[in-house]
Formats: sequence, structure tokens, C-alpha cells
Amino acid sequence: MLWSAAIIYSACQRENLIWRRTGGLRLGMEIALFFGIKLISIRSKASGMKKYRTTSG
Repeated sequence: MLWSAAIIYSACQRENLIWRRTGGLRLGMEIALFFGIKLISIRSKASGMKKYRTTSG
């Protein structure tokens, strides 16, 4: 479930649907609520995925 949530979170970030300053965080919270996982865990996994994408490409 955590990986699924992180993939969706990451995809939303890439499409600029989640951003820190202007309310996009709400979508991140909805993803966390839907999957029943803490947002901090989803962000951590998504961050790891982002680092992997940039180093392996």
C-alpha cells in the first residue's frame, strides 16, 4: 500500500498537482487518508523514488 501511495503522490508531484506553498498539500493529505498511511511515510518513499529516478536515468 505504501508503494502505491508513493507512486500516486510522485505522479501528482510531477504534474504539479502537489506543491508546498499554495494548498496542493491538501491532495497529499487526501492520498494519505485514502490509503490509511501517514503522509510523512508517503513523502519519504516518494522522495526515495525521486532520487532513484534522477540517479538511474
